[in-house]
Amino acid sequence: GQNGSGPDTTALAIRDQLQALAPSPYEPTTYDGAKALAKDVAASKLTKCRSAEQAMLIMATGRELGIPATTALRMIYVADFGQGDTIALSADLMVALCLRSSLCEYFRCIESTDEKAVYAAKRKGNPERVVPFTIADKERAKLGQVGAGKDASASNWAKYPATMLKHRAASILAREVFPDVIGGFSTE
Repeated sequence: GQNGSGPDTTALAIRDQLQALAPSPYEPTTYDGAKALAKDVAASKLTKCRSAEQAMLIMATGRELGIPATTALRMIYVADFGQGDTIALSADLMVALCLRSSLCEYFRCIESTDEKAVYAAKRKGNPERVVPFTIADKERAKLGQVGAGKDASASNWAKYPATMLKHRAASILAREVFPDVIGGFSTE
């Protein structure tokens, strides 16, 4: 649940428990197994991985964060923020990692519209932290701009402004309150 009432309240924790029950070909335990899975993943074109090497790095990052390979492949990306490719976590994964942590008392959305999103989180032993993100913030940061020849109405910011605002507010809050939990990663 989103209330952060304990480490066993998130889907990631449940997956960890299920994974401990039986070995899986989708959770490689050797380098060769990881290479084979990465090759198949890249060839499938069902993820954003452009190569087997990217898939390997994403799975390794997931392993470091304690999440299954297939979850990592869905929720960790290789993104270019204007300075070359880097690893980025989805905002949903950042929130899940925070909720899974015993340091998190809660992490929740307290307001969401097409104009503004506000998230609140509390780390044990610290005061609540609230982070808003608005359309004005989006404009100032020049988010959602499309390149030449692309249709601006097709961007996720145009189609799903409330969701995009929530993702931005949540990721900012996760980086501020739980940098150790999410490993200091950026969001796509």
